[in-house]
Amino acid sequence: VTLEHFLTKKVTRLEDTVIETAVEGINLICGADDLMGSANPTFAQKFRLLQQIEELPAQYVLFDQGAGTSFNTLDFFNFSGGKIALFTSQTTSLQNAYGFIKSALYRKLSRDFAKDDEILQCLYQGGDASNGNGFNTIQDLLDHFKAVNPDKHARLSQALWDYHLFLVVNMVRSNADLKAPEIIR
Repeated sequence: VTLEHFLTKKVTRLEDTVIETAVEGINLICGADDLMGSANPTFAQKFRLLQQIEELPAQYVLFDQGAGTSFNTLDFFNFSGGKIALFTSQTTSLQNAYGFIKSALYRKLSRDFAKDDEILQCLYQGGDASNGNGFNTIQDLLDHFKAVNPDKHARLSQALWDYHLFLVVNMVRSNADLKAPEIIR
């Protein structure tokens, strides 16, 4: 029984797809590689899956998504309380990880402030030199709202403060490889 069976409602509970492993306390839910669109579930499937993940009788759930910045990938990542970005010290991996984190944070902020046109406008125009706003960094955005609207500054600061993620470097071969998280940070 796999995630495909849950997504296609052949089983009603995600818990029914859990398979025990040889390691005590660690279980597995097999992916849905054979199901067309499993990487891109409908809104209803995504909502049902997220709801069922919360109901699993587990202390931790590790959800391996793979690469990419589709809305679903970003939404699943942002749903997690313990976000983990895994990458290597290779330049392309660093670039991809940085771009993913940036996209995930942007997606989170654009959803958190979906009804605040002023913040959204600043997010959408950030880094655009032609608009004259000078928002090249998150700090520029915070400084702007600190000066013009302390309430929005406080809300934006809190949203950023609450956004925690863990950086994990894979395939470490030297001490230099351990500097990769600092590059991302």
